[in-house]
Parts: sequence; structure tokens; C-alpha cells
Amino acid sequence: MAAFPLYTKRAVLVALLAFVCFVLFENGPVRLPLHIDGHVDPRFERVKLVFTQNFIDGWERGGASLAVYHHGQKVVDIWGGYADRASLRKWKEDTLQVVFSTTKGVGAVCVAMLVDRGLVSYDDLVIKHWPEFGQNGKDNVTVQMLMSHASGLAYLDENLSVEDAMNHKKVSSIIEKQKPHWPPGTRSGYHIYSHGWLLDQLIRRVDTKHRGIGQFVKEELHDKHDIDFYIGLPEEEMSRVARLTAPSTIDRLSEVLTDFRVIKYFKAVKNLITDSMLSRALANLPWLESVYQMTVNNPDFWRVEQAAALGVGNARSLAKIFSLLGEKKIVSQKTIDLLEISHYKDLDLMMGDDPVKGNGLFFTPLNRGKTAYHIGHTGHGCQQVMVDLANGIAVGYTNNALKTLRFLVLEEEEMLRPNPSMYVDETDEDDDEEKNEMKKEEERTEDEQIPERIERPQTRMDHPDLIERREESQGRIVSGNLFIALADLNPDQEGDLPLKKGDIIAIIETSSDGWWIGENEGKQRGLVPRTFLAHLNKDDIMKEPRENEKANRLMGREETSQVIQRAPEPDRHPPDTQRTSRTDRSTVPRRYGSLGEAFMYDKHVSLSCHLTPRLSESNLSFHDLFWNHKQDMLRKRHVRVSKLVRLVRIEKMNGLGEAGGLVRVCLFDRSSKTGRQIVSNVHTIRAKCGRSDWTFTEKRDKNGDGLSFGEFVLRSNYRLSRVNMLIQVSTLEKTANGELQEKSVGLIELPLLDDTGKVLLTNKSYAESLKEVSLFDDLHPGVASSLRKIILKVRDPPREMTHYIDSMPDILIISPLHLSPLFYFRRHAGRVLIRDKNSSFSAELINDLTLAIFPTSCDDADSLDMFAHVWVGTEKALANLNTEDITSQFHQLFSSLCLLTLCRPHMTPFSWLANPQKADKRAKEMKGLASALGAKTTVTTMLLTEKAQPLRPLFFSFDLFGEHTLD
Repeated sequence: MAAFPLYTKRAVLVALLAFVCFVLFENGPVRLPLHIDGHVDPRFERVKLVFTQNFIDGWERGGASLAVYHHGQKVVDIWGGYADRASLRKWKEDTLQVVFSTTKGVGAVCVAMLVDRGLVSYDDLVIKHWPEFGQNGKDNVTVQMLMSHASGLAYLDENLSVEDAMNHKKVSSIIEKQKPHWPPGTRSGYHIYSHGWLLDQLIRRVDTKHRGIGQFVKEELHDKHDIDFYIGLPEEEMSRVARLTAPSTIDRLSEVLTDFRVIKYFKAVKNLITDSMLSRALANLPWLESVYQMTVNNPDFWRVEQAAALGVGNARSLAKIFSLLGEKKIVSQKTIDLLEISHYKDLDLMMGDDPVKGNGLFFTPLNRGKTAYHIGHTGHGCQQVMVDLANGIAVGYTNNALKTLRFLVLEEEEMLRPNPSMYVDETDEDDDEEKNEMKKEEERTEDEQIPERIERPQTRMDHPDLIERREESQGRIVSGNLFIALADLNPDQEGDLPLKKGDIIAIIETSSDGWWIGENEGKQRGLVPRTFLAHLNKDDIMKEPRENEKANRLMGREETSQVIQRAPEPDRHPPDTQRTSRTDRSTVPRRYGSLGEAFMYDKHVSLSCHLTPRLSESNLSFHDLFWNHKQDMLRKRHVRVSKLVRLVRIEKMNGLGEAGGLVRVCLFDRSSKTGRQIVSNVHTIRAKCGRSDWTFTEKRDKNGDGLSFGEFVLRSNYRLSRVNMLIQVSTLEKTANGELQEKSVGLIELPLLDDTGKVLLTNKSYAESLKEVSLFDDLHPGVASSLRKIILKVRDPPREMTHYIDSMPDILIISPLHLSPLFYFRRHAGRVLIRDKNSSFSAELINDLTLAIFPTSCDDADSLDMFAHVWVGTEKALANLNTEDITSQFHQLFSSLCLLTLCRPHMTPFSWLANPQKADKRAKEMKGLASALGAKTTVTTMLLTEKAQPLRPLFFSFDLFGEHTLD
């Protein structure tokens, strides 16, 4: 009789079925009665329902606790399940458990309390408090590096027994001899166990009583605030501790079969079984197992003061600690600001992910309730503590049946889901109308979408060589993509296309900065300056009428298949405020090395360019100025990014800026496709230069000067991920002739959106190292950073500002001190250009001094600042009037300022680079104007008492074909 073959399909299936049955029988869960207990504020009943559903759905296999504090009040405190499922011991109100790495969050709070008391600073070198620590290349490690896992001490070369771990002197000696595993401060890698020992040793040396972290927690948190949390659990409390269980084999198998996305998290599992930094770190405590075996259930281990992994508490204690933190009960606002600073967001050397790390706490995306991030710490198996500082919410969560990897996938999915109502002002009566308007914008074709200044796609016609394109910002129409080179040009930067006179160049993409992407006959592509090209006519080009021919003819534009340049507009700048033209046809468009240079020479980055009402594509309405006829008011414009940014300081400037310092801000498109360009106005802030740090004022100074005010409003409706906020720091240096010149010290860039449209410029503090590069250099991760750091804080604008901000242009960077006059200018423009205008087809000059002069006057920052200062006082006196009457008063006051300014001969021009003598003279003139406005001096009085110069009537007229209306 033949033997039964073991390799048949039937045999394999039987064996597989037997294995599955064995696993199910061995590891399958046993259904037990469910109990949920605790207190929930009626407003948060849904939280309890979700908590209960987690048990029903099998997410909670053991027991769990959840607590929420809102503005210091406990609104949720619930628990359920089993503290020990095997013995049917239920989870009770006072049940505790080991919370693993969530302990690190409590340790960070302890250090923050010592920082708040002035006993230590995050910027201190560790050797200042612990001299022996400086051995073997650790002398440059700062407290901040310890807190943000950047000290290079991710694991110790010597493993510790239980007795060693309980001997703080032995631990201290081992750490002192340890060499860093990477240069401190250059990278970050999660310090799994060593973080706790480092915190304990630091606290022992900084605390005035020299307490270890366990004693510090007991006396400062447990005893003073009745918080049931321990690092080093007393024996009398051990009976309350829940038993921890690891996911069973069936749990791990089912999560892979249910959701294959968890596979990406198995990289950490690979590192566990190979000789990696992660496996070496876990081997530092060979007696502590919490992945497959659960030796962590040994009560002897709970006595160890291990501040990275062996804290014992529950959700209530964790949430209460972070509620006290958020409500400023245990630290001040100054220290909270430091905790909101993120230091590292690159790839973690230990875990292979990219968490954002701060001073001991992690930043986790939230996107809920106008809060982009919360800060806190997570722990093995899905323990969690966090605080949402903006909304006053603190949450703690613990569970003893440790979660599988799938919760990471679902957690990531939830965190990345944006809140569509994040930027909607629910108090506006015209919200529904605004939402419909935004919806219509989203449904428009790509060619009509904002932003227009970055890129407009080409419209292809029947002929393959024909490209029809309108460059609004340069005022020309390009028909046909073949051009001829007018002269030789050798490339001076990588990516430029070399030109020989007579070369035929096919233009692939145009850009408003004058650098186009072209392809020569050899199929070589690169950037070419438009001023070196002339359009090449071809007999076979089809001369079909353009889509907008009727509108062009109506507006008086010439139609031709050549590149046409509009005739220069009459100069509307007063003589003392004229700017040098950006370029002419005999020169190559400049690639500015700094924002200061661009500000001086490029009118398109001026504030006037972005304040002047700009015509839309049809030339019959305006691009971002709309009027709500129903409510007789400006229609508010909700944009994709609207943030209030505060510059706190610039560190380690080390004497730079003796003659002064400037910070310039803009939006910058870093796409090589569009030639890399500035796509907003350039906003400038004057720094107060100290010996080490540069700082900024938080209000107007005693002289009423707001040019050093460190806050600015950023509005952007660009939806492309390549548009970033760029901040450049410059120092002023004296030249041989006593004048000042601007020299860049470095810059930073912060992204606004990702590829999905999610806002990345989130509400938190940033500490970014300046990169010593020019505007057009690549800022890839390999670019070296200087030691100089700029500290800034981003938040949503307060409610009292949103009324003004939502009425601003879609793209703008402006000081909050200047919002009120800009709002009333916009309202005045709306009523003159839209509400009261007889016909949209009329292109007549409009006799209105405010419309004609206000945007241009804003280019002189001190003039705008002076007028804003005077206007705010006037606005308060007009508080009882309606908005229409206040707008009329604004128009009258600004008209007086214009006439007072324009009639005065030989006023000193404003310049950020003016030497002290010219700056003082200009300041006195501005002070005189402010006094005249405050005293309500009339133009007639001034003409009778002072020398005056004749006025040019053109200054009084607003031209719809003006310098920036067609820009």
C-alpha cells in the first residue's frame, strides 16, 4: 500500500486548518461581562459611548481608564474592563498600572518646574551642573539636547542589573564614562531607557534638596496636588497595580490579515531581532520584558526609579499633571512657551520614524478646534497623555492589554484628517454665501485658480507648436513658443541654458520673474532670460481668435501675435519715493541674493502692489475685492492659511548688528519650474540688537514706533506645497562713506501646506537654525545650519483681529498694528470701485486721493506706522459711529495726510538703510506730521504758514490701467 503523500494540497490544507484551530483554541478571547464605571460631564457623554464601544468591538481586551480635564475641571473620569482578566479582577477607580514611556512626559514636566524656578535653563551645558558628565566628548551637550533625545546617549555600552538600576551612583558613573554614539546635537534618536537616568541625574544636581526624580514626584506632585502617580512604587500600593498582557498570536496574525498597512511598522520588529541601536538599548535592562514575555509584571521592578519606562499611575493622574501644566498652576507662561518649541523633526535614528521633539515632549498632529498640534507623550501599548494648550484640554489614557500595531495606522489616519471648519468664523452672517463662493472657486478650471502669480498652465491649440499664454504680471501676450536668441549668453548658475546668437529656442514654460524654461535644438533644457529672446514668426502658425479677444478689444489692448509690451504707465510715485525699475530689455532679469535687494528694486514685492485692487481675468471685476450688497460691507475672504506669527528672539548673534539688524519675511515659491520667486510682499521688522541675542518689541515703544514690533499676520491662498514662508535675517554694516549696507546672516523656510492641502504651519513655537544660503540655493537636508537660531511662535489670530484680517487681500504679510487703516482703505475701495461705480465697463480715471495714494504711501513703513498710530486714536473717538461714517472719516484723515505730505518740499525719503543722521531727520518730520494730524491742521492753514510745492493733478486720480491694477 502506497504511503500517503504529505505534500498534496489536501494535506497542506488540513495542516493549516489544524494550526488555525489550535491558535484559536489556545489564544482566543473568552467573553466576560462588561462593566464601565466613573463620572462624565453631560456635555461629554459621547466620550463614554466611544470608550464603551472600544470594549464591545474588541479594541480593549483587558481594562482601561480615560480622563479629561477642561480648563482645570475634571469632565471625564471613566474606567472599565479587568485589571487582571485571568483572575477576573475588575478595574476599579484606584487601579494603577505601569505606563511605560508616558513616564517621560511626567519627567519633562518635572524638569520644566525646575526651569521655571530658575534653577536650570534648557540652554545650559550639562557640565555646568554635572561637571563629571563632560568626559569622552560630552562637554558640549546642553540640557535641551538631553530633553530632545539628541545627546547621542541612546543606549549604554554596559547593561544594568536590577541592583545597578536602583543604585543612582552606579548609574551616574556609567553615564559619565559613556561615549556618545553620534555627535551631540546633530541628530536625534529616541533614548528608550537612558532618557530616564539622564533626567534623574540632572534633577539630583539641580534641585536645591538634591532629590531623585521619584522623591521629587512624590513631594511636588503627589503630596501637593493629590496626584496618584509614582516613579518608584511603595510596597503598600502594589496591590492596586493591573496585570499587563501582550497581544496574543491570533491578535498579531489578525491585524496583518485585517490591514496590511501595519507591515510598515514591522521595521521596528526587524530592529529588535538584529544587532541595531534599538536592540542594544533594550538590552540595557535585560530583565525587563514587555513585548512577548511580561516580566514587567514583577512587583520588584516597580520599585526602580526609572523615569523613562517604569512610572506607575492611571489616566486620572496623567491628565491632572498636564492640566496643571496647561493652566499654569505649576509653571508660568514663559516656561510653557519653551515647551512649545520644537527642536528636531528629522528621521529618528533609533525608531526610523520622524516624530517632532521638543523639550522632553512630543508634538502630535491634531487638526481639531483650531489646534494643529498637541504636546505630550505616548507609551508602549498605546498609553497616552497630552495637553491642547489652545483649548485648555488635557487627556490621559491607560490600558493593560497592550495594543497591536494597527492602532498606529488608525491613529495616523485620524490625525492627518483635516478639519474643514478650521478657518470658518461661525459668527459671520454671510458665511453661507462665502462658503458657496469658495466652492465655486474650487470648481473653476485650473487656469482660473489662485495663485495666478506662481504659475498659469499653457492652453494648447490644434497646432502642436502653438502655445497661447497670457502673462498678467508682465503685461504681455505670447502666441507661439519659438523664439530666437538675440545674443550669446554663458550660464553663470547650474540649470541655466547657454545661448548663441541665432539659436532657435522652444519655450516650455514662462514665469513672471523673467526666467523662462526653454529647449534648444539639441533637446537641452534650462532657464533663459526673456530679454535675450525675440519671438519667431512661423508661416504655419494658425491665427485663430483668442478666447479673450473681445475683452482685450473692449479695454483698448492691441492684438498681435508678437510679444507685446504695454506702454509705461505715468509715474504715480512722488519724487522722494520713486523706486528703481526692476529691469530693462538690455539687462538680464536679476536673481536677487537677498530679500533686501528684491525689496529695493522689485516693485512687485512692495506692499503697494498687493494692496492696490487688482483686476480679475475679465477686467470687469476685481481679483480679491468683493462687495456684499445685501449687507453693504466688504465680503470676507477665508483663505487657506491665516496665521499670526510672533518673532521672539534670534539667538547667538554674538555682537552682530552694531549698526542695526533687519528681519524680512515673504512667501517664496521654491519650484524650479517657475524659476523660484517671491510671491508676496516683503515685510520688514527692525530688530533690537543685543550683545548675544536680537529681540523684538511686543508693543509700540515709548515714542510710538511700531517698526520693531515682532508680530505679523500671514495670509496665503496658495494651494501648492512648494510655497513656503521665508524669513531672512540681515545685519547692517557701515561702508567707507558712512552709509549702511545690508548683509544676509541666514534664512529659514517653513512650509505652509503639504501636497494634500493640509496646513503644516501649525500653532506652536519653532526654534529653527539659520541656513547661510542665498534665496535661490537648494535647502535640502544636507545644507549646513549655523548655530544661530530664530525662535518664533505661530498661532491663530485672536477673534478681535479676524474681522479685519478676513477683509484683507488673499496674499499679504502685514503688522497687526496696521490692520485697522488697511481695513478701512479696503472698505473705501470697495464702495468706490464696486458699490458706487456706475458701470463695470468704464475705464475713466477716478478722482480719489485715498485710492490713488494710500497703497504707494504704505511702501514707506514709517509713514504707514505713523498714520496707523494716529488713526487708532481717532478710531476710538469714533466708536459710536457706524462703519460707513468711520470709513468716511478715514478717507478725510488720510486725504489730509496726503496733502500735508505732498505739499511739503524736500522731505527726507524713507529707507531701512538710512544712516543715523538721515533717520533722525526723517523721524522728526514724521513726528511733525503726526502732530499736525492730531491737531487737525488743515491744508489751507499749512499753505498760509509754510513753504509748499505745487501738486500734480495725476496724484489725485486712480487709474484702472495703473501700475498694479493689471499686475
